[in-house]
Amino acid sequence: ISGGTASQKIWTMLEKTGWISFGSDVTAPALYAVLDPYQPQSRALWAKLIPLAELNKIRLYVIPVATTKADTVPTIIRLLGDADRAADWRKLIVGESLPPSSAPANPQGALDLKNNVDLMQTLRLRAVPVLLYQRHNTGLVRLVTGMPKDWNGFETELMGQSAGTP
Repeated sequence: ISGGTASQKIWTMLEKTGWISFGSDVTAPALYAVLDPYQPQSRALWAKLIPLAELNKIRLYVIPVATTKADTVPTIIRLLGDADRAADWRKLIVGESLPPSSAPANPQGALDLKNNVDLMQTLRLRAVPVLLYQRHNTGLVRLVTGMPKDWNGFETELMGQSAGTP
């Protein structure tokens, strides 16, 4: 994705999605990851990304979607409507179920999932996982589908240097 205007529009769209944040260093590069917690490739990518966020090398914004099974849509809506999205995401991404809830559904969860699906449709994303980030020192948005083939090159492009993760 090239062009400052196109990159700015995409970045604005990303900021309006229903995301879950990991990593607390506001100066670290931001990385948006469109992931389905029930999909093996999303789980594998999550396992590579979360250490970078926990070390505050990146700010990871997970954009949850339901692409593998239609019956998971209510779970994603509930996740996005929960007060502690991060803890619930950590359960789902490793294959655990969310505990039953007696609270009424939060309508924000449905709106957030709609925004996430709209993003996928607007960008014509047909599969997950997808990574979106601004290239180090350029501001141009880069879109990567699937696991980056050159992990060190990906880290360098995102952060300006490799974090040295496996």
